[in-house]
Amino acid sequence: MNSPEHSLWHWQDWMIGWSLSQSQSDSEVAVLLIHGFGANTGHWRFNQPVLGELAPTYAIDLLGFGSSDQPRARLKDEPKSPGSVHYGFDLWGQQVADFCRDVIGRPVLLVGNSIGGVVALRAAQMLETDPDNCPCQGVVLIDCAQRLMDDKQLATQP
Repeated sequence: MNSPEHSLWHWQDWMIGWSLSQSQSDSEVAVLLIHGFGANTGHWRFNQPVLGELAPTYAIDLLGFGSSDQPRARLKDEPKSPGSVHYGFDLWGQQVADFCRDVIGRPVLLVGNSIGGVVALRAAQMLETDPDNCPCQGVVLIDCAQRLMDDKQLATQP
């Protein structure tokens, strides 16, 4: 088994940590591991090398976690200020979708743990808008967090 190689990716104004394990596999599909709340790519330290024997297997640090930048949080109704972000599933979903397009560049299977599961679902939805550019081949949810929505929010979801 090979140890993951760690790298940084420039996304928007932030640096994002990620890692890759891969063997000489000729898999057409890559795997992207998305951690849960309070975790990071290290959460996958035992899984990533094993999966990397079968397909290129990436793990990503969501913005605010691990070796990714950790900008100041901004509440939803708080005025925007330089260097602050409103953390949430849309932000992280866009981060993951952009990572798939910019770094992975091939069909991908998203694997999410806890809030990473909700992020994976949101990213899959975003990737669906441009399926020729990095199609999502499936989503695996591990102990997926439940996102509560009021009726008004629920009505806006596809």
